[in-house]
Amino acid sequence: MYAQQETANWYFGRNAGIRFDPLNGTVTAVTDGKLRTLEGCSSISDRSGNLLFYTDGVTIFDKNHNIMQNGDNLSGDFSSTQSAIIVPKPNDLNIYYVFTVDEPHHLNIDNIPNNNDADDDQKNNGLNYSVVDMRLNNGNGAVVSGQKNIHLITYDINNPLEVAYKDSEKITAVRASDCESIWVITQFVDRFYSFKVDVNGVNSTPITTQIAPEVPVSGYRRNAIGYLKASPDGGKLAIAHLGLATVTAGNATGKVLLYDFDNSTGVVSNGVELYDNDSPYGIEFSPSGKKLYASVGLGIVGNLASKILQFDLESIDIAASQTVIWESDIFTSPAMQIGLDKKIYVSQLDFNNNSTGKYLNIIENPDAPAASVNFIENAIFLDVGNQNRHLSQIGLPPFIQSFFANKIDIILNGKSTSNLSLCEGENFTLKAVEIPGAVYTWTKDDVLLPQTGFTLDLVNVNIADAGIYRVSIDKQDGTCPIEGEASVQVISLSNTQNAVLNQCDDDLDGLSVFDLDLAKTDLSNGVTDLNIDFYLSLTDAQNQTNVLQTNIFRNTSNSQTIFARLYAVSAGCSIIREVTLNVSSTTANDAVLEVCDDDGNEDGFHAFNLSNADSQVRNGLPAGLSVR
Repeated sequence: MYAQQETANWYFGRNAGIRFDPLNGTVTAVTDGKLRTLEGCSSISDRSGNLLFYTDGVTIFDKNHNIMQNGDNLSGDFSSTQSAIIVPKPNDLNIYYVFTVDEPHHLNIDNIPNNNDADDDQKNNGLNYSVVDMRLNNGNGAVVSGQKNIHLITYDINNPLEVAYKDSEKITAVRASDCESIWVITQFVDRFYSFKVDVNGVNSTPITTQIAPEVPVSGYRRNAIGYLKASPDGGKLAIAHLGLATVTAGNATGKVLLYDFDNSTGVVSNGVELYDNDSPYGIEFSPSGKKLYASVGLGIVGNLASKILQFDLESIDIAASQTVIWESDIFTSPAMQIGLDKKIYVSQLDFNNNSTGKYLNIIENPDAPAASVNFIENAIFLDVGNQNRHLSQIGLPPFIQSFFANKIDIILNGKSTSNLSLCEGENFTLKAVEIPGAVYTWTKDDVLLPQTGFTLDLVNVNIADAGIYRVSIDKQDGTCPIEGEASVQVISLSNTQNAVLNQCDDDLDGLSVFDLDLAKTDLSNGVTDLNIDFYLSLTDAQNQTNVLQTNIFRNTSNSQTIFARLYAVSAGCSIIREVTLNVSSTTANDAVLEVCDDDGNEDGFHAFNLSNADSQVRNGLPAGLSVR
């Protein structure tokens, strides 16, 4: 069973990255990444969401953001659409395969170094893989000696032009029908190559499917560009061909195509042309696999204005179902990638402005009809510090698509199918589908639980009960298990506290104006996701009536107590705390500081530490006042 937390950390672009936290449902920018890549990148985390390593297809960086031991000079390319994808070895938590695809450049086909070549190693390397063992280098991982850049053949060895280019820039991966093995799939000319990764390693003999259309190798390099993705359920493939030119480095219109994929045999079939124009680039399925998205650069060059199309894969005429959900006169056609939260994240780059890419866009509801997907521009701010140091480019990291397959809803509260917030002391029952004869396996944070039925009772929960709960349902019929997952957060309001605000009395009437917002930090005491309202009386706070309409408040007596209701938004629980308002009618004291003029220069001058006067100034005043 694969958990989604392997996709918790993304690194991409120019030192950009994001982190998914399934417990609180947040996505935050991270700034510690070392990649500087135009397109290709890949990341992998462990089952608990801890970063393991990431790469641009040339260099692997470990979890500490250092170059991994023996992790340099891989055979990918930062300007390859999908330069890398990372695949764990089935049933082995230590071994990972880093598959790389090079940029097949027309200037490199002679394989002669320094002959007007296009990239660092001056060769077209095709598809290769390297083996990472996380037990090496004190648990930081290393590429195994002698197991780097192992070549896989994805071309006709008797065709000199195919040998010169070797592969396209496309690669994807998806779980096989046996529920453990992984298919790694690429495409070149008119053939799909499906390599199986199982408990024995990488099978270097692919399943080869020849199927239209033929993408002319004579039109490389640009014919190589564009994404390939499998649907999360493993039943479909979709591909974007930027162009189908017939002359070297030429520009021509491209295509978007949809295929059936047999994840038991690796065979591709039943190609359907969905789009035949412009310059398609990005591809992504919705989590259910019922919708497909394609990004298209307008015209035969395709690096300026662009749009994103949705296709309804349940439509009788899929091609005719295309609907534009977003378009731009500025940004180039972007990459798209499903996130852990089942939203689709969209890159952002204007080739004419190097300071763009500060944000990621989001398709918030990718399984919805086109009119309801809610495309959010500038959804995630990446450039923390606003120094143009952490920017999206074109590419985003691909993953094994099965990580994003829809799971059954075991929460069933009508609010969220994946995130559950509970109040401390609350009871809740997680409930899977009841299937006679099925075997149920429940875990919390990958630790086996004793429950074996279709329900799991959470009783009188406390902070220790927070975590990732999963169920695997083996129907005992030879099919893959049904999986369910819930990220449970427990909100404790016991750490909240009363607050005191002190104010000086300039006119000595015992009254003053208070900013009640200043009490919120003390009231919440580190507890997040709270709404805080203020009331004059305890009864009002309990009944939620007569809430103060402004948090700028003038007291009516000294000292006055008002009441704050702290409401945990996600969990629905609340607590009432007191806010004491003190007005000091005592004026501050004068203070005297005296020192001897013994600094070796008896001139009547000396350095004073004015904070030494604080205690004299505050003497007799309410506690909590500061002196400036």
